[in-house]
Amino acid sequence: MSFSLTKLYAALIFLALFSMGAAGGYYLLSSSYAFAQEPIAAETETFRVDFLSSEEMESLVTNGARPRDLQDEEKEALIRALGYFSAAINPAPCLDNQTASCLVRLVVGGDDSLFLTGTSRVLQGTAGEYNFVLAQEILARGIPKTYNFTSPKDYAMALSIGQKNYSYASPTLQPAAPWNLQALLVAELTRALGLIALPDREATAGARDTLFGSLVKKETDEWHFLGNTAGTVYGDGNFLPLPMKAAKGDLRNIFLLKSTLLSDSYFINYSAPVEVELAALIDIGYDIELDKHFGRSVYTDGSTVTNGLGFLSSVPFGVGLHVYGSFNTVIQEADLFASGPGAAGVRIDGLSNSLNLESTSEIKAQGPNGVGILVAFGADHTLNIKGTIFGGAEGIKADFGYNLVDDLESLNADGYGKYSLASHYKPQEDLPQELMDYKEPLSGPLVKLLAISGLVQGNNCAIYASTNAHVETIRIHTGARIDGDIISDYDDRGAGTDFATRLILGLVEGSPEEIDKDFQFSITGRILGSGKKPGDLPERLYLGRGQIDLMLLGGVTTIEDSARVEVRSVTLKAGATLEIKPDLALCRPIFLEANAINFEEGSSLKVSFSTSPDFSPADRYITPLLKVTVSSPEAFLNEAKLELDPAAKLEEGELRWFYSDNFYLLVYLKPGARFPG
Repeated sequence: MSFSLTKLYAALIFLALFSMGAAGGYYLLSSSYAFAQEPIAAETETFRVDFLSSEEMESLVTNGARPRDLQDEEKEALIRALGYFSAAINPAPCLDNQTASCLVRLVVGGDDSLFLTGTSRVLQGTAGEYNFVLAQEILARGIPKTYNFTSPKDYAMALSIGQKNYSYASPTLQPAAPWNLQALLVAELTRALGLIALPDREATAGARDTLFGSLVKKETDEWHFLGNTAGTVYGDGNFLPLPMKAAKGDLRNIFLLKSTLLSDSYFINYSAPVEVELAALIDIGYDIELDKHFGRSVYTDGSTVTNGLGFLSSVPFGVGLHVYGSFNTVIQEADLFASGPGAAGVRIDGLSNSLNLESTSEIKAQGPNGVGILVAFGADHTLNIKGTIFGGAEGIKADFGYNLVDDLESLNADGYGKYSLASHYKPQEDLPQELMDYKEPLSGPLVKLLAISGLVQGNNCAIYASTNAHVETIRIHTGARIDGDIISDYDDRGAGTDFATRLILGLVEGSPEEIDKDFQFSITGRILGSGKKPGDLPERLYLGRGQIDLMLLGGVTTIEDSARVEVRSVTLKAGATLEIKPDLALCRPIFLEANAINFEEGSSLKVSFSTSPDFSPADRYITPLLKVTVSSPEAFLNEAKLELDPAAKLEEGELRWFYSDNFYLLVYLKPGARFPG
């Protein structure tokens, strides 16, 4: 199919933009340029970037904004965003004629507006052909382009980055702060690669649509994208047209998906395209290996899926299993390994999904900011973990993240992102009408139940509930091992409803009531969820300002080494034993802090150690074993029935409680020693 490189549309095609203020706006870069010298450039294997100074931007900005120089952080964010596409797209073999290039040239400058705007050149084909975006022509068809690098007149794409309080950190799979520039640029560049259609094509005589636009059809008053790859992904193997918001004359042609990077949602918590959005790029000619980015995606509702598809990937933001739909039950049998930055073994969105990880299966996301299982959206999800989970950051994380495209409190982690409070539990009259659609479906906890009988590990945290994610119940069963911390930062903001997480130990697996008398579990890390205000907590990666009620229902729970337990309450039911097993070599106590510690009749607090606390140096007469901070110390002293394990060797010393300032310190005293104070 022949194609002319010389015929350009006089008007540049404006790409969909993210409105960075209360009012939206559409701005085109000027078509006239004045350059005294070649712009400062950077280059990847696929893209050539020319960064423009404020002087060089003078003739490009036509929206009334003032040009400005880009900051180094903005340039770095762009290079990282382009790196995502360099890893994703396999360029077509270049038909090199020695004077042309198969690099996509991008010119980038800054202005003081509140908008991130982009343009992409569209080439007009000969009779009967579709029009192609120039970047698409180069990367998907291998047709080279001759550039004049001393002028930005010859570019494939152009970006003008408005002035905004961007966040620049390398994002996780979901934005960790509003306005993450890398994620915003990934969205803009995805469209710039060809996910645009020509405006008002039916009313313009002789106008030809882009290849993408030709696949957007209106049927029974609804618009759909009919690309075969995207439709097959969206229908989970059976073709299903992808719904779109695509009115005549609307250049955005946005996918009607919930909260995804290319959707028109008011709340977007993705840092990269989902599988169906990448599939749309395949449908317009790009060579992308989807199985490097996604193992499997479930977009359907009400399905029971046994997933035997494994995943082994090192690309950024790779996801082994993405559950997008609602009311699904997924049985994960195969291993999922995602080692790229910001990757996740599993991401769960939608409503009331259930994930069952089999005992022989492993999920590992060992890269920077990697998460084993990320529960990122919805309500009432259930996780049953029998296998192994590991995360480079968190093993299991419940977190709505931040809204990428708005930093208003009502739309973010301490506001709208706190869905339970913005809906059924705490209605907010000032929510925009578009957000009211979320009210009823998102009226429950993000995670209703997390049941663990396998191994959960995380470099930063084994299990984490963020400030906006209510995890209702965590059950630890026989055979479970938690290598890392269990932390809740969920803040109910005084909603008048009890949003504490119940951390239950000692139930028979699969039963909400039956006591496991043979239950055994060791706490070796931290459990943080005291409900304190941030100002009353020490500086640390995760504050632990949420509320956790630790409930020991049966068997033996051991706190050992130098573990720290800061929770709202501790309850020991009859027949349950809490055993304290300090590491004597550390000579510092295990910490147990709660507003209330309740020992029912028939429960016990036991202290054990395998060697005497009396060790060198010889003058170390006092060894702290357990520090208990409790709001009602008298009640604690009356309730606690301290037992000494027969295996413990005291030799010549004794155990004694010392009380001071609402805490009890259990120490070992050698005869003749005095406790200070």
